[in-house]
Amino acid sequence: MKIKFDKDLIKRFSQISSPRREPSINVFNKNTKTLIFVAAKHGENAKTFSLIDKAFKEFKIDKVIIERDKSFKPFIKKILDKKQKCSEFSYAINKCGGRGIVFGEPCFDEQISELIKLGYEKIDIAFYYYLRYLNNFKIEKYKDNFIKRAKAYKDDKFYLYRIKILNLDKDEISFDKFKNWFKSKYKKDLSYDNYKSNMTAPFDRDEISTISGDLTKIRDKKVLDEIEDIFISEDVVLVVYGMSHYDTLEHSIKNSMNLV
Repeated sequence: MKIKFDKDLIKRFSQISSPRREPSINVFNKNTKTLIFVAAKHGENAKTFSLIDKAFKEFKIDKVIIERDKSFKPFIKKILDKKQKCSEFSYAINKCGGRGIVFGEPCFDEQISELIKLGYEKIDIAFYYYLRYLNNFKIEKYKDNFIKRAKAYKDDKFYLYRIKILNLDKDEISFDKFKNWFKSKYKKDLSYDNYKSNMTAPFDRDEISTISGDLTKIRDKKVLDEIEDIFISEDVVLVVYGMSHYDTLEHSIKNSMNLV
C-alpha cells in the first residue's frame, strides 16, 4: 500500500501553541514501512547526536533525509573527508558514510516559484531574503558597522542568484530601495536597534512573517513528497530535521500513518 500524506494537515508554525524545546526521536510504522523522525536541535547538540545514534543502532535505514537542498551535494565529500560533525546533518552524513542521503529541501527556484503562485510580489520576496540574512549581524560586536555589512549583502553571490531567478534588475534591489522598503513595512528606519531577529520568523503577524509562514509550509510539503517517493521502493526512512518542522508535520504524519 502506497503511503500518502495529507498535506492539508500540515500546520502553520503560528498554530503551534507549545513548540518543543528538546530534541526527540519519533517512530511511525505502517504495514512494512517505518519512518523515524529525529526532531533535531540545530548545531552541535549532544542529545540530537545521541538520538541519531539510536536510530542507526535500532534500525536498518535505507535513506536519510536531511534539511538541505540538492545544491548541497558537493559538500558531502568535504564533510566526510574532514569528519565534520558540527551539525545534525553533518553528523547524520558521517553515520551513514554519505550513502542514501536525500535532500529534503526545495531549491531556491522552487521556493520562489511557489511564493509567486501564492501571489507575493517579486520585490517583497527579494527583500524578505535580504531581511532574513541580516539576522547574521544582529550581534553586539556588529552594532557599529551593521549598516555597512547590510549594504554589502546586495553584492552577495547567493543573493544575486535569487534576484536572477526573480528576473529583477540590480537597480531594482539597490540598498537605498531596500531601506525604503524596510521603512514602508515597519514605519521606521533601518538600523541595528530597529532590526529585530524575529521579523522573518513564521509567526503570521504581518505580511513579511506570513511569507516566512508560507515558505515553511512549502518546505514541509517537500519533505513529505520525498518520504512518499522513498517509500515506493524502500522500507525504512530516517528524517533529520529541525524541531519546529516536526511540530508542523506531526499531525499529518500521524494521520497518514493511522496514529490519530
